[in-house]
Amino acid sequence: MLKAFARDLRVGTPAARQRAARRAYSLGVAQAAVPAVLVGLVQAAQGGAALPLGSRVAVAVLAAGLAAAAYVLARRSARRADVPAAQAALTAAFQSASVPGVPLLMAGAFVPTWGLVLALLVLAALAHGVVWRSLAGWVRPAGEGQPG
Repeated sequence: MLKAFARDLRVGTPAARQRAARRAYSLGVAQAAVPAVLVGLVQAAQGGAALPLGSRVAVAVLAAGLAAAAYVLARRSARRADVPAAQAALTAAFQSASVPGVPLLMAGAFVPTWGLVLALLVLAALAHGVVWRSLAGWVRPAGEGQPG
């Protein structure tokens, strides 16, 4: 994966930069998913009490808010005109891995509460879809100003 990533960066075409951005994003999501699974396994082994409904709603809202904030920051990084286009796209791609990563990590932490885990996984899947579609718009040709 890293060889393909480096090759795409060297090519420098918009399509290659988009592939590199998607690879960077995928690597970042994998780095969040692995600890989430490990934490979930530990939580499942320990067992635990389920959260009351109000607490589950608060956790889901917190996860959605943090994911939204991560998306805004990644989008802001992609639009920076004071850095090279490739750097802006890759920075945004790495940062955007937090968008689905936050709900994934929180899902692992709340494993005994399966309804909440399902809600957080659905949130992570939706966040992944939004970021995946956004990555193409965040890659701009070299020398161009802000993406559209």
